[in-house]
Amino acid sequence: MPCANQVEYHPHFTRDELKDYCKKEGIFFQAFSSLARQQPELIEDPAVVALAKKHNVSVPLVLLSWALSQGVGIVPKSATPQRIIDNLEVTNLTLDEDEIESLHKLNRDQHYIRCYGWREMNISGGSYKLRTGHEIPLVGLGTYKINGELFPLSLLPSTVIFIADSASELSSLLNT
Repeated sequence: MPCANQVEYHPHFTRDELKDYCKKEGIFFQAFSSLARQQPELIEDPAVVALAKKHNVSVPLVLLSWALSQGVGIVPKSATPQRIIDNLEVTNLTLDEDEIESLHKLNRDQHYIRCYGWREMNISGGSYKLRTGHEIPLVGLGTYKINGELFPLSLLPSTVIFIADSASELSSLLNT
């Protein structure tokens, strides 16, 4: 049984059935690409822009706050130290129930991201030795450097699998 399912999730693609299924099965639902890679259809959506102006924050913060307000995990991009600081501002923004619902109603069941390459990729990368001496399987495609020491971009136990794009697909995988 996977402990997390990471899928595209934003107000134009709310995936209610899959989110509900994951909750029922105890699988953590995590948003991939909450900003839809800055697709204008989402980033410039008048309802999203209006909320950003109302709260005097950026559109990305509105989108991240919307996901978090529903208990959805987010993985915001943090390519620079300033972006990390900006992303942390999401904890200072609280959308009320009406605002959350207004964004939820924008659903179009619209994919903006196509990421099916993982189905053919072998991304096992050996293991990573933790400071405790334990080793964990390494899943990831890059590293970052802090004070001259390289760290994997993604350290995930092998039981964390991002595998399903729909509730029926996940259900069939779990029941095989």
